[in-house]
Amino acid sequence: MKSLYIESNRNPEIKELILKKFQQDGFYLLDLSPVPLSLLETSLSSQMAYLNQDIKKVINKETKVILIKTNVYDIAFETLNRNFKNVINCRIPFPGQGWQKEFQIKFKKALDIAGV
Repeated sequence: MKSLYIESNRNPEIKELILKKFQQDGFYLLDLSPVPLSLLETSLSSQMAYLNQDIKKVINKETKVILIKTNVYDIAFETLNRNFKNVINCRIPFPGQGWQKEFQIKFKKALDIAGV
């Protein structure tokens, strides 16, 4: 989403259109924590309840869940896999700080597993 937003010259109206189209296509981007990590005073794993609540609001039994960022996968996969049917078992690094190529490879693999 960040790449698409930057390509729009950071136009907030275009960002909103991109996000709406993304959701209309059946995709959602949810954060593990509602609090920015720089402000989080507890462990990231303590935020799982928020992610569970957010996911329940937007998915149905056919929705595929792909976790992005290795520490998010490590924290969330087992719990989500127990609670939801279609959690994709693929550990994907965040596409920053030199991990862009690995992200592309792993994200494509996750999409293939998901049948997208």
